[in-house]
Amino acid sequence: MKLFSMFFILMIFTGCRYQSQFDTLKSLAADREYLETNANTPLDNDKQVVIERYFSNIKELSHKLVNDRRFSNNFHKRFFRYFTLDMCDDFVLDVKNWKQILNTCEVSGFYLCAEELKHYQDILKLVPSYLTKLEITNLKKEAQCKDKLVGLGVFDENN
Repeated sequence: MKLFSMFFILMIFTGCRYQSQFDTLKSLAADREYLETNANTPLDNDKQVVIERYFSNIKELSHKLVNDRRFSNNFHKRFFRYFTLDMCDDFVLDVKNWKQILNTCEVSGFYLCAEELKHYQDILKLVPSYLTKLEITNLKKEAQCKDKLVGLGVFDENN
């Protein structure tokens, strides 16, 4: 019985190894929506917290995809289960809102937001080289998604 229990627990932990990262990815939608709604509002504590959380999560997930082979393999296995054609609408902040948020972070000559915000575009540009051709094709299917990612410089306009 102990052996069976230990095996069961081991299976649960290995199966859920990256579940928290996938949950983080799902939670990006609420933060992105908040940031788009409040892109032009002055910087306050709530906005600063959401900026920190959203852009840190983007950086962490991108870093895992690029540097963690197990996470990357798991990501590719689950890509079509987790991602739909409206993925960009859910997770990706467009270039216009990103720049507006970036402008609200500079107050009296001081930059008051997360450093990841400054490097958002560069972080996203790293991701396509770690995606499969089928995943990239799927992202480009939706015109709005393609436009968003082209605007951020993630994809080339001609492809």
